[in-house]
Amino acid sequence: MKVEDIDAVIHLASKTSISDSILNPYETYFTNIVGTHNILDCVKNNNIKKIINVSTYIYGNPKYSPIDENHPLGPHSPYNKSKLISEKLCEYYAEDYKLNIVTLRPFCIYGPSHNSTFLSLVIRKVINNEKVILSNKNIRRDFVFVDDFVNLVYRILLDFPEGYNVYNVGYGKSYTLEEILREIECIINKKIAFEYDYSFRPNDIGEMVADIDKVQKQF
Repeated sequence: MKVEDIDAVIHLASKTSISDSILNPYETYFTNIVGTHNILDCVKNNNIKKIINVSTYIYGNPKYSPIDENHPLGPHSPYNKSKLISEKLCEYYAEDYKLNIVTLRPFCIYGPSHNSTFLSLVIRKVINNEKVILSNKNIRRDFVFVDDFVNLVYRILLDFPEGYNVYNVGYGKSYTLEEILREIECIINKKIAFEYDYSFRPNDIGEMVADIDKVQKQF
């Protein structure tokens, strides 16, 4: 924060692993909540008026689909819960100190160098000629490419809304893991060996599909 004349802060720093957050909740809560609080306090003290807070999916098992921003919240792990608390900090700072803060709730971002997503795991398995294990036929995810996410951030910076605002970020459609696998097969022109183990992580979500009407209309 020694940099002068800062127009905006894009807050992406956090612990992001759901499994790690279950095993070590203290580190996740401390890093994500205190880290966000430190950034907000620094922004306030340096009179910076624009903050983009990158959150995550915090809706739990959907009550209806597609999921809009008014859907009941049900964070399903210490990671998701830490991001919800961070969202509330942003909302309160925007209210108390007249800051303009946008919270983005991306569903499933994928892209190069993102090594912990389903897509990257599949591609590594294919490169190593290993069988892909799919957890469950009922899992559906809404994937959004990282370049599209970055483009949205850029558009928001050009036309920043006042006050505190929340937006879902997704593609607006969901796909089964097998459908994604078949798409990868078409791209690489190679059959992928796979099987289901029908595992299900505790509190895992069956289907995620974003209602992106709000963010599309505004940006």
